[in-house]
Amino acid sequence: MKNTVIFGGFLGLMLIGFSCAGGRETTIEKTPPFQVVVAYSQPWVAGTASGGKGTTLTLLITEPKEEIALTMVYFNDHWQTVKAHKNQPELFKAEFSDQADDPVIELIPIEANVTLKASQAMIYYIKNGRPYFSLVNDIELRPILAYPGNKKGA
Repeated sequence: MKNTVIFGGFLGLMLIGFSCAGGRETTIEKTPPFQVVVAYSQPWVAGTASGGKGTTLTLLITEPKEEIALTMVYFNDHWQTVKAHKNQPELFKAEFSDQADDPVIELIPIEANVTLKASQAMIYYIKNGRPYFSLVNDIELRPILAYPGNKKGA
């Protein structure tokens, strides 16, 4: 129950934040306050039919020159939240799966004329209370990760 309340509060704050930022022009920064040092995507498939499949996008950035909040990433025509690694705050991961997209994420304004290649992603972050985009190029595609299935009777 407590997790539901926390999630509901977080969802409400995101909606308020996106609606407040909705009227602002979002900028694609040519020189963001960080650099992407490593960027790779790795498709995965679960070992069971109900487990699904997806892609993990991993981004390692330099320590930002100013305070920012990386929140989401647009990759393969989908938005997803990014999560920082708890022991390495410059390492971010986004988990894309064949499950339904979060409808709140789809509210982020992206310019209609932006077409990304398969090796590109768009990072959405907040700096000084304003939303910004940053383009990531040359994302390495790593081999598929196939998780083993459950064996009956094991």
